[in-house]
Amino acid sequence: MHIERIITHDGSFHADEVMAIALIFEHLGERPVSRTRQISDAEFEDPALWVIDVGRRFDPASACFDHHQDASLAASCCLMADHLRQAGIMTPALHEEMGSMLHVISDMDCHGNGDYNGIQFSWVIRMLGNLEDGFDRAIELSRCVIRAARQTVADQAASKSIWDAGVDIAPRARCCNDYPVLWKRYASHNLLIYPDKDMWYVVTYDSRILPLESTGRERFMHNSRFTAGFETREAAEDCARATLAAAEKQLPRSS
Repeated sequence: MHIERIITHDGSFHADEVMAIALIFEHLGERPVSRTRQISDAEFEDPALWVIDVGRRFDPASACFDHHQDASLAASCCLMADHLRQAGIMTPALHEEMGSMLHVISDMDCHGNGDYNGIQFSWVIRMLGNLEDGFDRAIELSRCVIRAARQTVADQAASKSIWDAGVDIAPRARCCNDYPVLWKRYASHNLLIYPDKDMWYVVTYDSRILPLESTGRERFMHNSRFTAGFETREAAEDCARATLAAAEKQLPRSS
């Protein structure tokens, strides 16, 4: 794809066009960015000028990616991700990995904060508008997010391989010889045991539902009881078994 320049709107910037530009930079390389709402017909029709989130036109063939004229369209970050995916430039795995985040950005851009509570990525991007170089910083932050998502995709195969090589030491506890970083995505287990440096660790899927039980053998236990470290694998496994046994006692008995 040939791109000479990117055009987006001036004034306040938002997470959707910033992320769309970051996706271009990460997949096709950096390009000059013009921030303006004054776009000529010739610029709209030039496929080497990509118009993002402005102009009230959505026409990928002419490199126009605005959504404001059509309530059925997702925000520009989703339009760009879909375009790059369909062109075979963005991998399906990365597209899927970033999908939820991009749709939250889109939902907030199109419909407001709604039911989203706490600090969201869109809020962080908006706050960067208070800085003199906030637009450039926002793009760089968005590029970091894309790189992190790409690394997560790269970690998936290794993580699943580590998990599959592990062994169950109880019906809901698994012991692995390394840390499968994405285990919560596919594990039906509640507890994971794994080594790191000079200790063996136990971590619970959700300490609010299944807090770890102290056996008195831990070298440390987090105050929220979501993880604990032990000198030996045996001690870590004993903690896992004790945790499951304590949870079993709390279950209501059938009459």
